[in-house]
Amino acid sequence: TPTQNLTYSITTTGMPFTIDPTTGELIVSDTAALDFESVPGMQFMFTVEVTDDGLVPNAESASATITVDLNDIPESPTIANRSFSIPENRPNTTVVGTIAANDPDSGETLTFTVLGGDPGTPAIFLVDPLTGQITVDDSAQLDFERFPQIVLNVQLADSGMVPVMHPPNVVTANITINLLNLD
Repeated sequence: TPTQNLTYSITTTGMPFTIDPTTGELIVSDTAALDFESVPGMQFMFTVEVTDDGLVPNAESASATITVDLNDIPESPTIANRSFSIPENRPNTTVVGTIAANDPDSGETLTFTVLGGDPGTPAIFLVDPLTGQITVDDSAQLDFERFPQIVLNVQLADSGMVPVMHPPNVVTANITINLLNLD
């Protein structure tokens, strides 16, 4: 009996996949449709048909239902470089601004940490570790002549809990604080 050639096809329309007609390898054709955060628990069900070339004795085909479950992968939070301005000589607890951050994995706890850049001893600014709000912490050092611009290097880490336990994802940004001269 001669070897027959097989041809594979997806018979269900609207799927974000294609299939190699010769090998049957399933290929993602629309990565945007595979976003777990948009539709948690997403599942794709479709039919694949395989047909032989009909050499012995006639063309034959068979089909099977394929199920693809979309799993969530831990994604990194986002934080952007940002600038704020504040007049010098402001009192302690004055709010400078809040660092914007986001994590596509809902349920993660985000933590802000200042890695460096604050020239004060003690630190001139305090960054709330849970909210990212920046406040004046030592107003005696808030002096344009000494520090006209301060660039804080801030790290943002997620809790490493969602969707499953994983090492925390960590990103950094530079937060620039410009002091405005009043005297």
